Amino acid sequence: ITFKDMLQHSTGIVDVLELENSTADNALANFSNNTLANTYYQMNPPGLFWGYSNPGYSLAGYAAEVLSGRLFADKLEQDVLDPLGLEDTTFDSAEVLVKDTFATGVSEGGLLPPDSYDSGAFRPAGYLWSNVIDLASFGMVFLNRSDAVLSVEGIESMLSPQISTNVFGDLSNYGFGWSVEQGFWTNDGFIPLPYMNHTGAIPGYSSVIIIVPEKNIGMVALAASDGAFLSDSLFEALELYGLPSTEPFPPAIYFDSGELDNYAGTYNDAFNIGEVTITNDNGVLRIDAPLLDQYDVPYEPTVSPYTKDHVYWNVQGYPFLMGFIRDETDKVAYFANRYFVATRVLDEESETVSKSTHKTSAPIIPKPLPQSDLTRPSIKAFLKAPSLPNETQDRLPH
Repeated sequence: ITFKDMLQHSTGIVDVLELENSTADNALANFSNNTLANTYYQMNPPGLFWGYSNPGYSLAGYAAEVLSGRLFADKLEQDVLDPLGLEDTTFDSAEVLVKDTFATGVSEGGLLPPDSYDSGAFRPAGYLWSNVIDLASFGMVFLNRSDAVLSVEGIESMLSPQISTNVFGDLSNYGFGWSVEQGFWTNDGFIPLPYMNHTGAIPGYSSVIIIVPEKNIGMVALAASDGAFLSDSLFEALELYGLPSTEPFPPAIYFDSGELDNYAGTYNDAFNIGEVTITNDNGVLRIDAPLLDQYDVPYEPTVSPYTKDHVYWNVQGYPFLMGFIRDETDKVAYFANRYFVATRVLDEESETVSKSTHKTSAPIIPKPLPQSDLTRPSIKAFLKAPSLPNETQDRLPH
């Protein structure tokens, strides 16, 4: 695993977030050297494809500790927060409580003040207290390509496409710590205006930061509630600066029903959900997951087409966006998301795989927090067929 893998989310490490854990000085080192290796796992080899992983950023934070000889929190404060004058940004919830300028989080009907939970192992991936003034100041560093804490070349690399997120082809990518989008995806079509953003979500709190270089503007929002990304408000604010005309969705991103036979096959997740068999039943993809059946984990036996090589699969009441990931020969090799990756089993390997890596213990299906809809149109949006050449009509979702 390289630094590039960690920063662009291609480590292959399963995405987890230990909400509450030790905040001792050795918490990050202990997680990286012990918990990560003994409890979690690498779902696929690094560098193959994008898969958001909070533990990957924990690992990057620990590497920074080792290389600098300083604790991650100290390094961040000394190298970033202090030089930028971000006086109201800290990991210390006790400091937040003393200042008494915080908003109390609300999650599933309960109140979550700042000291409700913390995790030293995952601070490189989150848990930083701030306000909109400090967050906006941080965003200005990137909007202005300032060299206050990082070289201009370093800033450019963070904001440049490093790896495709696959969902919208080459129009949606990831840099280092930033999503790099070629435009806004709305339910009415595509708005070709490049921007960079990142959202954050932990129980009781939501955040979003956006920069739009062509308009020389940035926007931030913080909210004390689950899934409160204020997308409509941010978009309305952006409209004040003028937006390009909405275009039909590019034909290349549409789900291609002609690929169903290429998706069909047996996939195996040796770490979590076990063997998964996908079949093409007269134009409908059906899924059989014996391990989920064995442990009474409810799932929909069919999937909902979304974009090219992507479908929604409802497991335990949550619609997981799943990708059919291709290898270097353009053959479908994985059925994957950030929580579980099933590798395609070739016919001649079936017997060997089933004997050596058959998963028998109970699967772990996470309950993800609400995600921002800022860059993801609804399934219904793709059912509105734009004007496309006749030969592409059979590629529309159905």
